[in-house]
This record gives sequence, structure tokens and C-alpha cells, in this order.
Amino acid sequence: MKNLAVIFPGLDYSVDKPLLYYAGKIVKNFGFDVVKINYGKFPEGERQKMVDYAIMAANVAVNKIAFEMYDAILFISKGNGTIVAGGIQQNLSRKVYNIFFAPVNESIPLFMEDCLVFTSSNDDKINISEVMKRRGEITFELQVSKEADHALELGDIQRDISMLRKIEEICQRYIEKRFTIENQGAEDESSHS
Repeated sequence: MKNLAVIFPGLDYSVDKPLLYYAGKIVKNFGFDVVKINYGKFPEGERQKMVDYAIMAANVAVNKIAFEMYDAILFISKGNGTIVAGGIQQNLSRKVYNIFFAPVNESIPLFMEDCLVFTSSNDDKINISEVMKRRGEITFELQVSKEADHALELGDIQRDISMLRKIEEICQRYIEKRFTIENQGAEDESSHS
């Protein structure tokens, strides 16, 4: 079985920052191939111009991936990267699992069945009532902090490390549950043929 994880950073949250860095390590430990999207240098201007540029740059990178080589695909995204990942997922003709870290309002309609969402009711970039409304429409895992900021941090290093550990443990369980069961099913089918 061959699995792929594609990591979509935020506009100012790189793949080397804690949430994405450790999620990347987790998927590598599960044997995934990992592609880290690099948007390049953003144009000057307002946020929407930067998001549009990120979408364009990510599409160029994703179009080079031979998705048909993989049995399962996982997108991991943060902040505005959740808009990019969600949009690209909609253009693929196969199931994509998603882990959304601190999504923004525009990505709420892009949540799909069985994704994993980490957010905070203290994050001013998302409307929690809209997240809950979406959760009433489809089934997905949701982790909501009451006090974390948009980086899913609490402002105290010891508490931040503790929270990061909990987040990454939840990610590991999510990945393990979806990909080891899925892989086991495929292995069982091949052993019966």
C-alpha cells in the first residue's frame, strides 16, 4: 500500500512551524510519501490576492503529483492553506482525507465527511457557530479549544507544548484509524485473490 500526504501551509505559517512539522513527522512514521507545498513569494497586497496566488501556486505543484500511484491521500493544512487544500480536494475525483488546523471562514463549506478539524472559539478568523452548523450537515471530527489563538497556541510555552502534544496525538489516532484499517482491508482482499 502506498499513501500520500500533501501539506498546505498558511500564508504566514510555514511547513516548519509546529503543527505542520509534527504532523509531517507522523505521516512519515506511517510510511507516507510527503509533498510539502511551497507557494513561493507572495505578491504585495490584500489577503485575497495572496490567497488567490497560493491557490494558483498549489495547483501548479499538485498537477505534478501522480495521484493514481497512491492507494490513499491525506491533505494536511493550516489557516488560509485550508482554503487551498479544500479547493484542490474538490477537483480530485477520489476520496481525500483532511486534517484542517485553524481553518478560516472560507474553508467551512469545503469540510468533507470524515475530516478532522482543530479550531478555537477564541480564533477571530473563524465563526464557530458556522462550523457547528456545517457539522450538523456532515459528519466530521471536531476539536475546539476555548482559549487558543489562530496558531492553536495559548500564550504560555508549557501549555502550548502540552496542547501541541494533545493535537498531534489526536492526529496520530485519526491517521492510524483511517489508514491502517483501509490498508488492512486492501491487504485482506489481495490475500483472497
